[in-house]
Amino acid sequence: MMAATYELIESVVLGSAATEVSFTSIPSTYDDLVVLLSIRCIGTTDNFGDYEILGYQFNSSTSGYSSRVLQTSGSGTAGSQTRTNTTLGGTTFGRINVGVQNAISTANTFTSQEWYVPNYAGSTAKSISFTSMMENNKAEAYTEVAAGLWNNTAAINAVKFRAGADFATGSSFQIYGITKA
Repeated sequence: MMAATYELIESVVLGSAATEVSFTSIPSTYDDLVVLLSIRCIGTTDNFGDYEILGYQFNSSTSGYSSRVLQTSGSGTAGSQTRTNTTLGGTTFGRINVGVQNAISTANTFTSQEWYVPNYAGSTAKSISFTSMMENNKAEAYTEVAAGLWNNTAAINAVKFRAGADFATGSSFQIYGITKA
C-alpha cells in the first residue's frame, strides 16, 4: 500500500455570506488534490424547492465538463443524472442544504462533500470522484456519489465554487495537496 501525505493548500471559512469562493493559486507540486466542503446556502427562495446545487469551475473554463451522479434520498427515491456545462460554473455536483422559508432543510445544518482529483497537474483530461451528504432531520436528505470529467489538458491551478444562492456564514472550503510516497 502506498503511503500518502496531505498538505493543506488553503482553507476558507466564511465570516459572512458569500456569492462564491475561489482558490486561485493551486501549485502543481502535488500528485492529487482533495477538496473538503461543509456548506449551506441562504436566501428567501431557492432554485430547486428544498436544496441548491453546487457549481464549480476549474481555471475559469466554462466548457469540457461532464459527470454522472447517482443519488438517493431519505424518502427512498433513487436515481441518476448526467450533467454537463451549466450556468452555475463549469458543471454541478451535490445538493446543498438551504435555509429558506418552509424549506425541507433542517436549520443550521450543513452539507458535507469530499472531492478527489487525481493527477490534477498532468497533461491529460482530469477525472473527479465525489461524495456528498445533505444532512437532515426530516424526510428528505440526499446522498450522492459522482464521477466527473473535465476534458481539458491544462493543469488545474484554480477552482471556483458557487450556487444559486449565497453560501451561509460558517461554510468551509479546504483544499489539500496529496503527495504519494
